[in-house]
Amino acid sequence: MGKKQPKKNSKRHKEESEGSDDDESVYTADTRKEERAVAAAEELNLSIEEKFDDSLALLSEKRGASRLAGLKGLTEVTRAYFCEELIIPRCAEMVQLLLRCGKNDSDLESIAAAECLSVIGITLGPEIKSQLSQIWQSLSPGIKFDGCPTKVRCAELRCLTMICFVADESDEWAPKLMSLLTDILCDEEEPQLIAEALCSLSTLATSYSVHHILATLQRDFLHLVTSALESPAVETRVAAANVIALFAEAAQQLMQASSDEEDESEAAPPVAMGRDRGVSMDESEPDEDYDAVAISDNEELVAQLKALMKDCDKHTSKKDRALQRAALRKVLATVEESERPRETFKLQQCEVTLEGWISVLQMAAIRQALGGGLQPHLQGNAWVRDVFGIDDSLVPPPKMTAEEKRHYTSEIGKARDLDRKKRRAGNHKAAAAF
Repeated sequence: MGKKQPKKNSKRHKEESEGSDDDESVYTADTRKEERAVAAAEELNLSIEEKFDDSLALLSEKRGASRLAGLKGLTEVTRAYFCEELIIPRCAEMVQLLLRCGKNDSDLESIAAAECLSVIGITLGPEIKSQLSQIWQSLSPGIKFDGCPTKVRCAELRCLTMICFVADESDEWAPKLMSLLTDILCDEEEPQLIAEALCSLSTLATSYSVHHILATLQRDFLHLVTSALESPAVETRVAAANVIALFAEAAQQLMQASSDEEDESEAAPPVAMGRDRGVSMDESEPDEDYDAVAISDNEELVAQLKALMKDCDKHTSKKDRALQRAALRKVLATVEESERPRETFKLQQCEVTLEGWISVLQMAAIRQALGGGLQPHLQGNAWVRDVFGIDDSLVPPPKMTAEEKRHYTSEIGKARDLDRKKRRAGNHKAAAAF
C-alpha cells in the first residue's frame, strides 16, 4: 500500500496554506466590499431616477390606464424617497401634467392626480407657492361643481388645503379657501364632503394665532360645526368634534397666557399656536361685538358631546361607535379638564412626542398625504421637521433601505464566496505539494 495522503482540509495544511497571503486577501476583500457597496448604492439611485422618469413620461400617454399607472408610480416613489432634487428642475412641468390628468373623465385618475400633487407639495415645501395660483384655478371649480363625483371633490379639496397649508400663503389664498369651506358647510348635504371640509378647516386653523381663531374662526364657524354634530355620518361628527376641541384649546391657551402676563407689559405679543408661520392676518383682540365664550361654558354644546358619547344607534356599526367614543373622549377631556392629547412616534432610534390638538391634527393631515412615506420625509424633509419642531440633531444618520440592504448583502456574499474559492484553491495546491 502506498503512503497515506493527508486530508486536504486538515488544520495543519490549512495553517500552512494561509501564511503571508492572509493579510493581502483580507485587504482585497475589504476593498472589494466597499467598492461593491458604493456601486450598489449608485445602482439604487439610478433605479429611483429611472422609475421617476418612467412614471413622469407615462403622464403624457393617451391611454388612461397608462396615465393612472404613471400617477401611482410617481406617488409611490415620491413618498418612499425624498425626491426633491428630481422634482425642483421639473416642478412647473409636473404640476401642469398633474392638473391635466385631473381634468380627465376618469374619477380614479383625478383622485390619483390630487394625491400625487399633495405629495409633491409636501416635498417642495414653501417652494410650491409659485404654482399655487395655477393649482387654485384648476381645482376650485371642480370642488364647487355639484355634478362632480363626491370622492373627486373630496380629494381635490384635501389637495388644495394641503397646498395652501404648505405654501404658507395666508394673505390671499387661505381666506378664499375659508370662504369656500363656508359655502360647503352651509349648502352641501353630502356627509363625506362636509367631513372633508371640517378636516380642511382644522388643518388651516392650526396656521393662525389664538386671537384670530377666537375673533374670526370661532365666530364664523362654531354654529356650522355644532350643526355638523347632528350629522348621521360618524366621520362628520368626529371631524366636527375635533374642530370644537381646537377652539377650546385656543381659549384655554389665551386664558393661560393672560394669567401668566398679568405682571408683565400690557403690550404682549399674540399667543402662537403651533409653529410660528408668520401669519399676517388680523391678530388683534376679539371684536367687541362678538363675545368669545369658552367652549366649556357652553352647557348645551357640552351636553350634546356627552350625548354622542352614549350614542347606541343600531344603524351604526360597532367599529364606528367605538371610533366615535374614542374621539369624543379626547375632546371632552380637553373641553372639561383642559387636557391636551398626546401622540408618540418613533424616528428610527429616537422617540418624538406631539402634544396638543395643533400638532395632532397637523400630523393626521400630513400622514394621510404621505402614507407609508412619513419616515423618509421626517428624515430628509426640513419643512416636515419644522412643522413638528423636530431638531435636526435628533434625526439619526439615514439607514439603508431594504433594497440597499439586499444589494449590499448580495455583493458582500459574492466577495466572500470568491475569497473562499481562492483559499480552497491554495489549500489544494499546498496539499498536492506533500
